Amino acid sequence: MRTVQTARDDVAAGSDAALRRWAWVLPAVCAAIVFYPITGNYFHADDFVDLYQLRNEDVPHYLLRMYGGHVLIVRNAITLLLHAAFGLDPRGYFAVALLTHLLSVALVYVVALRLTDSWRLASVGATLWGIAPANEGALGWYAVYGQVVATACILLVVAGLVAVRADASQPMRPRWWALLLIIAGTCFGVGIAAALVMPLAAWLLLPPVPTRRKAIAWLIAAAVIVMAIYVALRLLEPALYGERRMELSIMVAGIPSLVRHADLVAALVAIGMAQWPLGWMATPTSFPTPLHVAALVGSGAVLIAGWVVAAPSVRRRLSGVLLLVLATYGLIAMGRSAFQAHGSILLAQSPRYHYAAGALLGIALVVALHALAERVDLSTGAANRLWAAWAVTFVGMLAFTPHPIEHFDPDRRETLAALSAIQQRIAAAPPGAPVSIPIDPFYSVGTFNIEFRNLFPGTAALFVIFYPDNVVDGHRITFTSSDPKTLEAARGRRGETLIDLPGPGAAAKDSPS
Repeated sequence: MRTVQTARDDVAAGSDAALRRWAWVLPAVCAAIVFYPITGNYFHADDFVDLYQLRNEDVPHYLLRMYGGHVLIVRNAITLLLHAAFGLDPRGYFAVALLTHLLSVALVYVVALRLTDSWRLASVGATLWGIAPANEGALGWYAVYGQVVATACILLVVAGLVAVRADASQPMRPRWWALLLIIAGTCFGVGIAAALVMPLAAWLLLPPVPTRRKAIAWLIAAAVIVMAIYVALRLLEPALYGERRMELSIMVAGIPSLVRHADLVAALVAIGMAQWPLGWMATPTSFPTPLHVAALVGSGAVLIAGWVVAAPSVRRRLSGVLLLVLATYGLIAMGRSAFQAHGSILLAQSPRYHYAAGALLGIALVVALHALAERVDLSTGAANRLWAAWAVTFVGMLAFTPHPIEHFDPDRRETLAALSAIQQRIAAAPPGAPVSIPIDPFYSVGTFNIEFRNLFPGTAALFVIFYPDNVVDGHRITFTSSDPKTLEAARGRRGETLIDLPGPGAAAKDSPS
């Protein structure tokens, strides 16, 4: 009898080990089902500004250009590579975004598994984050792809830190962690937030081994390098580009600023906690519905109760992850709280603010949930059956539930219409004759960017994006405008020869100033 029981235990142990190894596939497949449609998305708003800068500036100027307060050196380098590979076909860009997201989904599973040693909870947590509707804000808009890359880098660092926690014999790789943080910090603002607090997070996540100080020293060095790059680019911005679109004054401390920051952080955390348990059932933009409120209360209860019952070592890990969550949301609040004229909730509803923080917050909730689950005496077989029932039900509901994605079709239509109008003017000209085209507004560049006509000169900028040369079918193409602000855009590799400056402006364009 004991031999039979032993055999059964061995089979169960082998089955559990196999599931532990492959359970990450479920969240990855679910995320792929939900977000595969983004491969049909088109460029939108800031994307056009980015593509114009790529085509109008030399490589160093393009790489070093900040945008919206973000350092984008690595993100811009990736864009150059994608542009070389896919040209202006957005499908390639969004396919890469989807693959990066699937990597992050697998990493959320790995981090949660190493922190809890529960593949069931890890797969549930990774699935709920992987399919969260808020992720469309970062995945479906290429301008925010830097946050997707930064999130993957942050998760790789955290995965390395918790690997050492799970197995003290694991070698530390602090040089790689430092490099990943520098990459994250030069991809998007959330990477800067993670780099600044990662030394303290590492102290909480790593076991007290002799090499911990050395690892933390490398992470401090990475934080210093990231901040040095940020400050240097801020100082160089006026000299390199003659502009500064986002002033540091909006982040200046003071009681009113601190109150706004704290208010927005609270709203961001509330929406982040509310969205995680709901999967695809509710979006941040509809917050606060009764479903959101119930989810927020439930998540808050799990987090608090899990903290209370957790062992001190688990609380340290939970603190390390929550520190990264608060830092990420905190930096977003510092950069955006000045814009909350209509209330912090409305601003915090922006889906793109919840990608990186959502992944980390999901991990924290899994850790808290595991601390509570350990209080329940449940056999391995019963736990497996419960997880299987959840997985079958969840995937079944997912497969038959519509997941609408905003493809930005109006932007595609306006782009094609504008390009068609340009081509018609060129085709109507006599053979070899120069063609002068009035600059028209291009509204798909976004309500914010359309005011910066000196940075994106309407249809002239669109021509630069889609036509590699100012000579088309033997015609020399120029664009004209009577708007002084638009004429300021006559700079850069293409703008200087593409936009006609009337009268004295032409001489001014050729002068050293």
